[in-house]
Amino acid sequence: MTGGSGGAGGAGAQGYRDGKDGDAGAAGSAWGSGIYLQGTQNITFSPGLGQTQIIAGAIDDAAGQHAGSGVGSVSMKGDGLLILSAANSFTGGLKLYGGTTELAAAGAAGLAGTGSFAKIDFVGVAALKVDSAALVSTGVVSTSGSVSYSFGGELVNFAGGDSVIFSSLSAAGASYTYVPGNHILAIHSGGKDVVLRLSGFSAESFTLSANSSGNLVITGAMATVNDLNAAIVNANAMPANSGVIHINLTSNIYLSNNALQAINLKPGVTLNIDGGNYVIDGQSKQRGLFVYSGEVTIENLTIQNMVAKGGAGSGAGAGLGGGLFVANDSAHGAAPGVVTLTNVNFAGNSAIGGSATAGMNQGGGGGMGGDGGNGSDFYGAG
Repeated sequence: MTGGSGGAGGAGAQGYRDGKDGDAGAAGSAWGSGIYLQGTQNITFSPGLGQTQIIAGAIDDAAGQHAGSGVGSVSMKGDGLLILSAANSFTGGLKLYGGTTELAAAGAAGLAGTGSFAKIDFVGVAALKVDSAALVSTGVVSTSGSVSYSFGGELVNFAGGDSVIFSSLSAAGASYTYVPGNHILAIHSGGKDVVLRLSGFSAESFTLSANSSGNLVITGAMATVNDLNAAIVNANAMPANSGVIHINLTSNIYLSNNALQAINLKPGVTLNIDGGNYVIDGQSKQRGLFVYSGEVTIENLTIQNMVAKGGAGSGAGAGLGGGLFVANDSAHGAAPGVVTLTNVNFAGNSAIGGSATAGMNQGGGGGMGGDGGNGSDFYGAG
């Protein structure tokens, strides 16, 4: 795409003008050789499984190219492969819902907009492939002689099951370091250090592997009760109407001495827990999932060896829902829990009532594991 030539007294026209009326003509600019987003808009690509969609021209928006305020974003919602092979200047970030998105050029992830780095948001379980051309040296050399590289993107909500594939890095001998305090993940391979910046909810542990071509793949892990609880807390904190939040287990999870967080979602937020055919095991010490409020889908999971024990007290509490408790506290204004189960197995779970204390007493009952109030014995004087 090329801009128009300016003439005397007018500006070259191509949708926006760079010159002013009465000025000596200014040449028109050219933006968006592939796609131009004039306002605050989103464009969605949906290549199907086994399909490849290539965007060879630049995707630009108003905020990225001139004084306009339009912020454009790009979404990938297909199960196939989307290749971005130009330096793009859209400023609204990439939103990855699934499939694989390949960055095949420097700047392919777009511009930073109001932040420091272009945002790449893992909305669903997705893969990002980073080619050699997309990696740019930062000019930093470590004491060991490794050169630092970046692709200018910040990974938002990079969690369990999400992955980044580096086509120019070998999995052989690769390692990583992660600094939770500043959310910096550095991958080390063959004399290169690739620095990834994480934000939002992100995994705290990761796995390194090789794909069929021997390329390095780093995947966010959801492998411990702390990982799962952090993901539930993040889902509970999402503002109303945030849509679907995904939690994907990458290993069996054993609760031991750590109870699961309750699920308490805001309206318009749905939580999808995909167990990946793994197990959550209460080890006969902890209760199972507790859905206080909100819509939850659970699939491909075994919930086993959970114990819901009522609290002790003069009025002992009931044990309710060993493997799963779905609450209805609408009397206090909470939306009832709504749960959909697909390929979910329950095994070895139990519910046990709490132990009552002896004597004539007036203590309150213990519920959901909490102890009841202490009883008071009364003796008549005669």
